[in-house]
Amino acid sequence: MSDQKIHLNFSIKEIFELVPSLAAEVLKYSPLASEISDIYKGTSFTFAIQIDDEIYNVVINDGRNFQTGCGDLKNAMIRFKTGMKDLEELIVVKNAYMFLGTSLSLGENERGRMSSMAEKLNAINGTIHIELTNDNQSISKFSVSINKAEATQVTIKLSIGDFREMLSGSINPINLFMSGRLKLEGDIGLGLALQGLLF
Repeated sequence: MSDQKIHLNFSIKEIFELVPSLAAEVLKYSPLASEISDIYKGTSFTFAIQIDDEIYNVVINDGRNFQTGCGDLKNAMIRFKTGMKDLEELIVVKNAYMFLGTSLSLGENERGRMSSMAEKLNAINGTIHIELTNDNQSISKFSVSINKAEATQVTIKLSIGDFREMLSGSINPINLFMSGRLKLEGDIGLGLALQGLLF
């Protein structure tokens, strides 16, 4: 896989402005659209995304209706924070599937995980700091706060290579943790709760 950088010819603001129409087009032709809509019917996910000093928001209703805007959401379920420099280090060809997704069908495990996503999110309160060591040895840092709770915190450290494997399902995060390739600092219980949410 390539380490070639993907150069964006548009701003983050333009990306957020395109999200609703782009999502509508993808869902129109996606074989998963109706299945995802059924799974998430009656749910609402709210995100506040801060990149450097700019904050954007995303609201997803029923798994298919996307609304975006500039500015904060007071009661966002999930708050994501990073810097553009940290984000740019991840935008290489070999990481593209982490942003685009690859699955064209949902197995029983995926359906079960997705159907309980809102319930699992509501049960988590805390801030997760993620430190990914990139292939060039730079470190990209992100913070994700769930349900406005910042008192409980955990830092997760691992390599981008192990993160790619974890997202593809070819390695279990517990195995990474037991082998010392994934490190948890802070509230270990919060870190372990994420496994049930994401994997």
